[in-house]
Amino acid sequence: MDKWTELNAFITVVEQKSFAAAARSLGIAPSGISRIVAGLEDRLGARLLQRTTRRLSLTEAGERFYAHGRSLLDDFEAAESDISGREAAPTGTLRVSCVVALAERWMPSIITSFLNAHLRVSVELIETDRPVDLISEGVDVALVTGALKDSSHVIRRLCGFHRLVVASPDYLERNGRPSTPEDLKHHDCLAFATAPHLQKWRFRTRQGRAVTAHVTGRFAATGAETILQAATAGLGIARLANFIVAPHIEAGALEEVLADYRSSDPVPLFVAYQSGILLSPKIRAFVDHLKDQFEPYPPWEEGRPPNP
Repeated sequence: MDKWTELNAFITVVEQKSFAAAARSLGIAPSGISRIVAGLEDRLGARLLQRTTRRLSLTEAGERFYAHGRSLLDDFEAAESDISGREAAPTGTLRVSCVVALAERWMPSIITSFLNAHLRVSVELIETDRPVDLISEGVDVALVTGALKDSSHVIRRLCGFHRLVVASPDYLERNGRPSTPEDLKHHDCLAFATAPHLQKWRFRTRQGRAVTAHVTGRFAATGAETILQAATAGLGIARLANFIVAPHIEAGALEEVLADYRSSDPVPLFVAYQSGILLSPKIRAFVDHLKDQFEPYPPWEEGRPPNP
């Protein structure tokens, strides 16, 4: 059995999520594809799939092998297109990793428009704020708020965002409006429980002087959405990315405070993907789609000039 047949059979089983569906896709008997995958595991000396009566799942070795194998198949398809002089239509499953707050608030509409334009592509969205290893985790594209250290990745800046200090009109009516960052020590501020460094809110005066406010409050949470809901409920003052709070400010549920104090430099949002001479059509199409969505300014600033 040649290695290419083994690889293609294994990847088809993983993406079809069953031996029977993979066999139909490849036009062979289920027993045949089962023998191919078993032979591959014997040759590698490692179990790639966990099989139960109800489901298939990848082992740790299987996840690594799938990531490398999928990349090889994508490169092969891109090479075919390059040599034949035709552009292959984007196809297959695209695995996208994205920071949680952006994924929940904006990615559904961005991905919907992408899928409507590319009917042969499916997307798996992974919401996480931790660093992602694109190769070992089989991630095609990652949207991150800090550049990846791996120099083998292509990293492009999509935009920058600011963190705004906001509170509900009800909270401000009951507790007053802070006029300087120093005033925050007299207010309940909503903190991120697992990120102590985010309890230091950094500002810059119009004269360019840096100011840091150490905030405290009676409520903390691990997620931006929970902090947002607490702020709109009047529980305290929050500092959140403008892509999270922009719709709520526009609707009047939140008001920006300390608007005269510009936040520190914008936080960059990057898109990262594996480098290579040949890029999979699905990855190229999605990166181009992201550029269309975020340039010249991101979707939460639609109709407005970009931040200076």
